[in-house]
Amino acid sequence: ADLTKPETIPATLIGIHTVIDCATGRPEEPIKTVDWEGKVALIQCAKAMGIQKYVFYSIHNCDNHPEVPLMEIKYCTEKFLQDSGLNYVIVRLCGFMQGLIGQYAVPILEEKSVWGTDAPTRIAYMDTQVDSLLVTYFS
Repeated sequence: ADLTKPETIPATLIGIHTVIDCATGRPEEPIKTVDWEGKVALIQCAKAMGIQKYVFYSIHNCDNHPEVPLMEIKYCTEKFLQDSGLNYVIVRLCGFMQGLIGQYAVPILEEKSVWGTDAPTRIAYMDTQVDSLLVTYFS
């Protein structure tokens, strides 16, 4: 399905019992198109078609940061899903911050300075690309 075209959703759900929703808009797309309007259409269609389980990937602490548009939309989507009547699971992932590889991992390996924050909590970041060098290094 193309979440920017809600009419494409129903055909993709035929014969499906579980939706694993990890979609998000591309940087060049308006954030509301996929991450709100598309998700609402997907959840409504899943409900109408009797989907047995809906797994939604959200963002850690999204409810604490309404000033960040994507986090606000993720939290609103969580609430919409909770009110939908679907059997659901919400997984609040830590950041997929690909920039961290170049901004942190490489400087650390090159024994250069790395800037951080004085935040009292730890956040785990995940590499979103399969990279055999990194997989080998962290194995």
